[in-house]
Amino acid sequence: MNNHNCKPATIGKRFLTIFSTILFLNCFVLSAYSQDESVTVATAQDEDQITIEHNLPKFVPLKVELFNLDSADVLRDFEVKITNTGEKPIYSLRYSLRTVDVKISGAPLAFSFEYGRHDLSGGANESEENKVKSTDVPINPNESVTFKLPKNTVRVHNRNIELGMYPKPRIYELVLVDLTYADRTGFTKGGFFKSKKTLT
Repeated sequence: MNNHNCKPATIGKRFLTIFSTILFLNCFVLSAYSQDESVTVATAQDEDQITIEHNLPKFVPLKVELFNLDSADVLRDFEVKITNTGEKPIYSLRYSLRTVDVKISGAPLAFSFEYGRHDLSGGANESEENKVKSTDVPINPNESVTFKLPKNTVRVHNRNIELGMYPKPRIYELVLVDLTYADRTGFTKGGFFKSKKTLT
């Protein structure tokens, strides 16, 4: 009969080996987070779950938090909380949730999150509508906004998958399109920009 006879010294060595391995892995993960400008949030519980990757350069003055990633229906339930960590009010903020592993004609499927009038965004054309109005409410420093995908958007997306219009995506990427201040400066994923257009 096997009674799992392990000598105390052997058990101690095994425990020390396991503990050292765990400590090494933890140090490796912390090192990766301190050096990289991106954060990958995985929901991987089983093959039916999806992963959302969030890539935000360190120079962009935003804090991004993702919630409900362990839901059975991540796209339906997850929320994106974005906090203005800069010193200036944000009048336009645009993000895109894009598929990484599924593309149609070379382009990813994309879902938009937008705050503020599109006329105030960094890519808007020159016009009177580009000017900040008294009705425009900015995201002030230390204030936050929360985004969710519209239920109908998720419903149509899931229906298209069921109809075989495209495979079910497993990996999504949350990408900053642009944030714009009242003086027509702002940030994109690529860096700081200063528009030639003015709001005076």
